Amino acid sequence: VVRRITLASPCGGPRQAHWLDGNDWEMAYTTDLEPPMPPPAHSTFQRASIPRNWGWPNLNDIKPRPHGAYYRKTVELPGDLSGRSCKLIVEYAYDEATAYVNGKKVGNVRGDATPIVCDITKALVPGRNEIMIVVRDIIAIMNPAFVNKDNPVGNPAYLDAPGLHGKDGLGIGSVRIESAPVVSTEDVFVATSVREKSIAARITAASRGTAHVDVTICAEVLDGGHTVLRLGEKDLTLKPHQPVEFT
Repeated sequence: VVRRITLASPCGGPRQAHWLDGNDWEMAYTTDLEPPMPPPAHSTFQRASIPRNWGWPNLNDIKPRPHGAYYRKTVELPGDLSGRSCKLIVEYAYDEATAYVNGKKVGNVRGDATPIVCDITKALVPGRNEIMIVVRDIIAIMNPAFVNKDNPVGNPAYLDAPGLHGKDGLGIGSVRIESAPVVSTEDVFVATSVREKSIAARITAASRGTAHVDVTICAEVLDGGHTVLRLGEKDLTLKPHQPVEFT
């Protein structure tokens, strides 16, 4: 039974996905409740596979017990990404995670099994790039008033963000870089109503370049490659790195 297929080369046409999963990552545990960046020189990195399950190994079986982990990988990006926008996507993290590209913080998420989605266009450089994901356990999403920093113990009864499993492990899901044209729609939500006999689209458009761009966005319904319904169009001026949402 095939449970997972990891693509070694980009796929997707105008919107490409560069999958970073595999056993060529490095991981180092840390006992710090607030792991510093960059990782301390004494950090012990070992080879790791991504995705990594939250429950193995159990953190309570490791001495001294860690409360965080550094995951890192150096990737060689293809030259055809020049002039395109790029997102880093981590499918889930347990329980809090911060992403860095070439040492620059690009995103953060708090909450059990929550994905990270962040724009990394300005953080990337031609050639080799280092991806670093710093994961913290359930203590990172607890109300600080209930955390004893001298003897920290995770307790899901005192959370201020959704969580549960991070008390036992530090896991992250599949990691990929998605690239698209500099000017593109970054999110589309379609709402239909049989009762109202209506269909609407909520669209987020953005320019990840350096200049203002005037665009006309058309929303259409296609069937077999042919337009069967036009929802309308809208003229917009997109400012650099300032997404616009409209219906």
